[in-house]
Amino acid sequence: MNPTFEVRYDEQTRTVCADTFGFLGHDLYQEGWLKVLKLLEVHHCQKIFMNVSDGKIISAENQQWFLEKFIPKMERLMSGRNLYQARVVNDSDYFSKISTQNVYKKVQQQHSNAHLMDFKTQEEALAWLSKY
Repeated sequence: MNPTFEVRYDEQTRTVCADTFGFLGHDLYQEGWLKVLKLLEVHHCQKIFMNVSDGKIISAENQQWFLEKFIPKMERLMSGRNLYQARVVNDSDYFSKISTQNVYKKVQQQHSNAHLMDFKTQEEALAWLSKY
């Protein structure tokens, strides 16, 4: 199966939802995150639900783009508002888990308004997001 990064908006929960599958090349990774940003802007929401249970390691190129290009755009869009992101992960893929934890750590060190949490199930993740 080909890698995918699918993005949609859930009206009921006022949440941008994204599902990734496989190893995402730079263009697909960038395109997916820019769609997330657009939906956050259009719907004036502050919650992201990510299902990366079938995702793979984030390449160094994608990590760099996310931190240097995407996060500054996100900060301008959110303009001081909190951002809540819940992610369902696959604990069995060690390298995927470590690469995303490295990105999370850098984001949270630099941006106190970003609240990022990992969960084992979709139900747990959505329950946490529903508090905000």
